Amino acid sequence: MTAAAASLAGCADRPRVFRFTADGAETAYLADRMGKAKFVEGVAVSPIASTAEAQAMVVRVKTGESYHLHQNQDHLIYMLSGRGRMTAGGRSWIVVEGDLLVVPRKVPHKFVNLDREPAVGLVFYAPPFDPKDRVQVKEKGF
Repeated sequence: MTAAAASLAGCADRPRVFRFTADGAETAYLADRMGKAKFVEGVAVSPIASTAEAQAMVVRVKTGESYHLHQNQDHLIYMLSGRGRMTAGGRSWIVVEGDLLVVPRKVPHKFVNLDREPAVGLVFYAPPFDPKDRVQVKEKGF
């Protein structure tokens, strides 16, 4: 088990989520916020925290996702565990734990898991995720 995965599973120091307010902060353990999100079409999404301008989620991918883009949302994906193939702009890269993926709005992309266990990413959306913003696109060259 990788250090990041062990940390999320509670086997190492447990990462926390802090939400700061004018009166202080509320805290929770990241693993607790992940809850029991069910896989739908090979992907499980657990919202972690949000503001009016951004949102953080933990996304677990068992299989992969179809080629798509987000019309109005940028997202950054920090790979917590696993290995996959990220395709964007007609090219593919193998991505692994510790990689940071930056996907600006309107860039067609997809992620396919390459391991038996789900790949896990900490995903930040700006503005917050809206499923209506996700548009399927035809994959070029494949």
